[in-house]
Amino acid sequence: MNSSVIKFLVGVVLFLFAGVAGFHLLPSDQGTVPERAAVSVEAVVEKAISATPQTFQRVPELAANAVEAPSDPLPATLRYLSMETQEQDDDMRACLSFDSSFADIKESELKPFIRVKPDVPFSLDGQDTRICILGLDYAQSYSVQVLKGLKSDTGDELKSTRRLTVTFEDKPSFVGFAGEGIILPDTKGARVVLKTVNVDRLSLKLFRVNDRILSQHSPEIGEGGTADDYVSTYIASSRRVEVWSDEVSLTENRNAIVETPFDLQDKISGKGPGAYILIAEHIIEGQSSYRRAKAIRWLISTDLALSSYRGSDALHVAVRSIKAARLKAGVRLDLVATNNEQLAEVITDSEGRAVFDNAILSGTGPLKPRMIMAYGDDGDYAVLDLSRAPLDLSAMDVQGRRIAGAFDLYAFTDRGIYRPGQTVQLTALLRDSDARAIEDRVLTLSLTRPDGSQELSRPLKDENAGGYVTEITLPDQAARGIWTLELAVEGTDAKIFETISVEDFVPQRLKLTLKPEEQPVLRAGETRDITLDAQFYYGAPGSDLETEAQVRLQRDPNPFEGFKDYSFGDVKEDFRERLIDVNVPATDEDGAAIVSLELSKSEAKSSHPL
Repeated sequence: MNSSVIKFLVGVVLFLFAGVAGFHLLPSDQGTVPERAAVSVEAVVEKAISATPQTFQRVPELAANAVEAPSDPLPATLRYLSMETQEQDDDMRACLSFDSSFADIKESELKPFIRVKPDVPFSLDGQDTRICILGLDYAQSYSVQVLKGLKSDTGDELKSTRRLTVTFEDKPSFVGFAGEGIILPDTKGARVVLKTVNVDRLSLKLFRVNDRILSQHSPEIGEGGTADDYVSTYIASSRRVEVWSDEVSLTENRNAIVETPFDLQDKISGKGPGAYILIAEHIIEGQSSYRRAKAIRWLISTDLALSSYRGSDALHVAVRSIKAARLKAGVRLDLVATNNEQLAEVITDSEGRAVFDNAILSGTGPLKPRMIMAYGDDGDYAVLDLSRAPLDLSAMDVQGRRIAGAFDLYAFTDRGIYRPGQTVQLTALLRDSDARAIEDRVLTLSLTRPDGSQELSRPLKDENAGGYVTEITLPDQAARGIWTLELAVEGTDAKIFETISVEDFVPQRLKLTLKPEEQPVLRAGETRDITLDAQFYYGAPGSDLETEAQVRLQRDPNPFEGFKDYSFGDVKEDFRERLIDVNVPATDEDGAAIVSLELSKSEAKSSHPL
């Protein structure tokens, strides 16, 4: 074995011996890392570091070819909310609610976006945020489409078509009477006519009210209604006596008014003087009375027709026969007071007339005249209620005037409104009850301020034939408001009042008329002449006056007479009416001027007739 091998083996043995000696001779904790106490480390950050996104420079060639995005925002979305049904004036309607208003949108602009099936003639009514479909019917089911593109006042647009279904039930049952009179003429064929809707059976009850207690009631037409309406049937409940009742079957016509006549003469005749109350009620098995449709009406069966005329001296009454239309003599007329006391009794003369003097008519309180009751020789009976208006003027465009006494005054001013410092022209006429002039009488004129204090008082003398003319100059600092003119006949209680208004105003003194050329259609680029005529109300022409004018351009909802049910133009086009200023020359010496109206293509651009 050579020396090099021996040296290698000695080296390996020494290395192994050193490792074993070190493992056993050193402490066990010297081979681990010693533990350290926890310490806090603080670092001061002098400046925050912000992250910045990378930017890229636009290549000039690409920037030149870029297309700018539109600046106008897209229209907001119109949202459908709900639908409800309504009844108005016997017309059913379906109202669609949205989240935007349609108050300024015309029907012609709404109709192209509403479809109703089955096809029926309908109209639309934009009410704030609702669109109501009118012209629908009871007991029908409809399919309604609201097409996309519908726009509101603010331009909000419906983005998708809405499909809806609406169903209406039958009309509620109804009971009423035809006509508005309470007189049932004692003639052949006179009948009471009942009006019913969806009613197959009726209960009828007839009551009599004695003539001596009738003055405590007011015979009138009564009322009718549906099951949802309150109709009082307790009139004279403690003073009426039932004389007849029955149940009748009716011919029913679904949702249509059915008129059924009833002859009551045989039920009324022979019962003596008095009035009657007829109550009709729908019979529904198992339902309480207060939930049924019912109607009530007063009736007076008679051949006597009474007419009265009130004058300054008396009340004149005429009695006629309804059958023959002749004046009836020998009819007893009783004037009955509010407390049921008989004030007077008069028999009609040979001409069928009677007179009640004013003295007996002047009672007040319990003795105020209440009724005139007429009794014929054959047991006939009629009544005239003096507490009711002598003539119902509510539906007539008249006012009437008071009854003229011995002195009938009439006065008028040149106009009704004045400014402070202006002069009032007052004219008055004095006549008697036969419209004859009363001369040589002195009138007293008084002018009262708005606060009730008197401004002036002076006499007026007759100018001629009972006529009076005077001027009243208002103070420069006259109070604004209503001033009162009082005219009185000296030595009598006859007087009248007229009012005038004192205000700061500029009265309209110019009359303006426009007369266009008689050509039906004005196309873009064409010219039409309109003649303007200005005339002052006092007669002079409005010469050399500067004038301004505007033209309002809007859609024509009915451009062609023969096609009223059609609309023309693009339904998606949103055309809003516009105002266009027009140049107008000054008026000439005759107050006339000619305006040349021309619309450019841009102003009149639309697919709709304008």
